[in-house]
Order: sequence, then structure tokens, then C-alpha cells
Amino acid sequence: MNKKRFNFFDFTKEGKGIKKETYVEEKPFAFSTFFKILGRNFWGLTCLNFLYLLINFPIFFGIFALSGNLNFNSMAPSNLFYPQLFGMMNIKPSPILQFHYGRLYGQTELSLPTTATLVFFGITFLAVFTFGIANCGMANILRGYTRKDPVFLASDFFETIRSNWKQALPLGIIDALFIYITIFVFNFWRTYDTGFANDIMFYLSIFVLFVYFFMRFYMYVLLITFDLTIPKILKNSFIFALLGIKRNFIALLGIIAVLLINFYIFVLFMPLGVILPFIITISLCSFIAVYCTYPNIKRIMIDPYYAEKVSDKDNDDEDPIFEDRG
Repeated sequence: MNKKRFNFFDFTKEGKGIKKETYVEEKPFAFSTFFKILGRNFWGLTCLNFLYLLINFPIFFGIFALSGNLNFNSMAPSNLFYPQLFGMMNIKPSPILQFHYGRLYGQTELSLPTTATLVFFGITFLAVFTFGIANCGMANILRGYTRKDPVFLASDFFETIRSNWKQALPLGIIDALFIYITIFVFNFWRTYDTGFANDIMFYLSIFVLFVYFFMRFYMYVLLITFDLTIPKILKNSFIFALLGIKRNFIALLGIIAVLLINFYIFVLFMPLGVILPFIITISLCSFIAVYCTYPNIKRIMIDPYYAEKVSDKDNDDEDPIFEDRG
């Protein structure tokens, strides 16, 4: 009598395989396909979120500094008239002054930055040098999810950084600088003055803010997909920000929806709302941007290149303009 063997840990046994719908889609960039890809790669997005924050580790020094744990805390009067009343009480106290002194006296807590706080903020600025390479690695993984390519998360992430850091590093510095400038200009004209000229500059700053926000959807995907210089990456990103306006706004609405859900969860249950950006929010917003905008890159730059390559396949003298650098 043959005994039945239990092969619970036999990794050579053939599995069920992959369902056909996993890699075949009638509409590869449709709305329904987005949720299918999101469901299949949800765990991958959480791991990607962790890797992104791991590379940008200096930001945790800034978060800790903003928490106030390194500040010097003291108590101070909260009423502006307290110094004058205190002086009058020392010169000639009276029942009336004592009454007003009791009414106006109140304390508030002051939190002043210390040397340690400033040091931690200084360390936070090192994230400028990690910002670009982290976005570069994330863009390659998200592009793979969008195209339904096989993705080996950690190895592909770090290999992309190793292959593209020479461009990703300066692009990240430029990106961080432009983000600061656009936000600063927007806040400046929002609070500067009133009048027709100020209103024109204010709405112009909003337009610039939106255009650059849309440009960021493309910059790092272009970097890992094409062999382009940084000026050409910025130029093409600007063109895509204007030409792909429909998909750009869809991506914007999706990102806003995710942020509103995160904020709503924060209001209902603060601990979960606080940790969500460290788990999924960043990578999910980035995935929405890449999924919505990659079809524009494919339609305008990649498909025409392959069509031209097929028609001119006998001409080997021309240098290729397209190179997948992921």
C-alpha cells in the first residue's frame, strides 16, 4: 500500500500559473484597468513607498525637528497689555489694578528653536541630493506597473538609480529648487497687495504652478526612457504639460482625491491618517500620475519612433533617438 506524500514545501511543484487577464488587456490604459493593476500591485506600492522614504531619509530629521521635541519651551504672558499693567502694579498697586491684573493675566507656552533644532533642519536639506535619485527609481517601477512589465522591485529600483544617478542628481536639485520658487512666487503674489496688476501676477503664478506640477509627471519618466540631456528633458516635459492637458487634469483630480481621503481618515482617526503617507499615499499619487500620463509619452514619442524604425530598418547609419534606460 503506497503512502500518500504531503509536499507542502516542495517548491519544484508546478503552480496554477498566471491568469491570461493578468498580462492581456483590451484597453491597456482604461479606467477599469487602473484598478486591476492597483489591486495586483498594492503590496508592491507599499514597499515602493518604503524604499522612496528610505532613500529620502533626511526628511525624518525635519519631521522630528518640526515636532518641537528639540525646542526650548517656556511660559509667557499672552496679553499684550500685561507688561504695562505689571509696571503699574509695581509702582502703585491698588484694588482696581489688582482686579485688571487678575483679568488680563494669562500664560501661553512659547517654543523656541535650539541649536539641535537648527542642526536637524540643516540635515533635512540633504534630501535635495536624494530627491532626484529616489524619484528616478520610483518612476521606473511605476512605469513597469503601467506597462504590465515584469518588475523586481528592489533590484530594479536600485539598478535604475545606479544607471541614472548622474542625471537624476542634478535634475532632482533643479526640481526641488523650482518647487520652492513656484510656491514662493505664488505665496508672494497672494499676500503682496491688491489691485489689477497684482491680480494678474497672482493668476499668472497659479498658471505657472499648475504647469510645473504637470511637468513633474513626465520629467523622471523621460529621464529613464530616453537618452536626453537635462535641458531637453525639461523642454519636453513643458511640451507634454501643455499637449497632454486632458490626462494631466485627470491625474490631478486623482491625486486630489487620494489626498482628500487621507485627510478625511486623519480627521476620523488621526493615528491612521498620520501613518498613511508612510505606507501608501506617496507611491499611490505617483502611480496615478504615471498611469495617466505615460500614454502621452507612448503616443507622441515612442510609437512614432518604432514606426519610423520599421520603415527605415535598412538604414543603419542613423543614431537611435530612443533608448530605454530603465
